[in-house]
Amino acid sequence: MLSQAAQAGAAREPRSPTAANIREIRRAYDRATRVPAKLVEELARTSALAHDVWVEARRASDFERFRPWLAKLVALKREEAAAIGAGGVLYDALLDEYEPGETVERLTPVFRELRKALVDLVGRIAGSPKRPDLSILHRAYPIAAQEAFGKPLWPPLALISRQAVWT
Repeated sequence: MLSQAAQAGAAREPRSPTAANIREIRRAYDRATRVPAKLVEELARTSALAHDVWVEARRASDFERFRPWLAKLVALKREEAAAIGAGGVLYDALLDEYEPGETVERLTPVFRELRKALVDLVGRIAGSPKRPDLSILHRAYPIAAQEAFGKPLWPPLALISRQAVWT
């Protein structure tokens, strides 16, 4: 069916929304079919159970309660990455779900530079005698006022979102 859709008139124009949607559907389908059903089931089951434990552990400030669940989830995600990936860096397979085409090799220098700048910035902030006024975090903001403030931003943001997907 995807092959037929790819041959349709609008899909033949590579930069068209139809072609972009077909590429993304194909990519999602290819990724999903690489993961064994048993692993998908185990990930879903473990994630659901772990979430409940995490909520309780967080409420009680008890990370140790959640630690074994986190270890199990990490192990399962490694299995998933191995199933999806092509034998490369495991994280690349997981990263590709959210940042298609991005790799650890390409991101490492970016984060290395960011780290330098951020460590310096955090050091200067921590060493500064100035402290921010946090009262703004504790004010009440009526929903109607928030909507009135945000409504003019919706059309430009929607346009930006559409352009990001289609270009």
